[in-house]
Amino acid sequence: FRIVRTPCSISFTMDSPRSPNAAPRAGAERPKQNLLPVNAEILRTAQKAPGSEKIVVHAVVADRLTLVGTVKAKTETSTCIEYELSDATGDVSVKDYRDKRTGKAVQVDDVVRVVGQARVHSGPASMSVTYMAPVESSDEVEFHETEVKYVAYKLKPDNAVTRLAFASPEKEVKAEKRLASENDEP
Repeated sequence: FRIVRTPCSISFTMDSPRSPNAAPRAGAERPKQNLLPVNAEILRTAQKAPGSEKIVVHAVVADRLTLVGTVKAKTETSTCIEYELSDATGDVSVKDYRDKRTGKAVQVDDVVRVVGQARVHSGPASMSVTYMAPVESSDEVEFHETEVKYVAYKLKPDNAVTRLAFASPEKEVKAEKRLASENDEP
């Protein structure tokens, strides 16, 4: 398992199951997955990738997503625990289907980091949890918000994505002016 941090996302590769540190076979590529930071608004408005169970975020097919938010509601059913997470851009549904949950239990009003896969059924996208834990400091929330904005800016700097990531008309205008000046440079 290797983690590679790029300017736009965190990618990781997994070695084959035959050996923990196995070298790739000649001509074989390792499967790559991306981990994109999102906010509730970006997740709610994401579209399903054609011919896939995954979603498209910033014109990229997203394998895994990370979201930081406050737990507003928690509902336990026989198959999962459903959380309603809220951040500065809105609310989103997060479902935890894992059989074994380790670490501190998540409660209402906890600020948590969630890593998982998006699920799109009939309606807005939700997340299926791979990892969920309370954040250790408020700095994580600010860092996540900054990371969401940076990735949106780098991957698809058009008005729609800029509006979703920056969530304010003043900041959107500043971002558009900065983009225009960068594109004018030789």
